[in-house]
Amino acid sequence: MRWLLPALAADGATYNEPQDHSFMYGHGFAELNRHIWMILAKIEAAMGKPVLASCG
Repeated sequence: MRWLLPALAADGATYNEPQDHSFMYGHGFAELNRHIWMILAKIEAAMGKPVLASCG
C-alpha cells in the first residue's frame, strides 16, 4: 500500500477496498481528473516473487 500514499497525498481518492486473495493483492485509486487506476500484485507460486501490473 506504500504506492497508494503519494496518490492520496495529491488529493486522489480510493474507489474500492483493498482486495487480498493470498496469491494476489489489488487496490485502486482515482486521480484528480478522476482517471481510475487499479494496481495488482500477483505472487508467482513457482518463483515466489511479486509481479506488478497496472490497468488504467
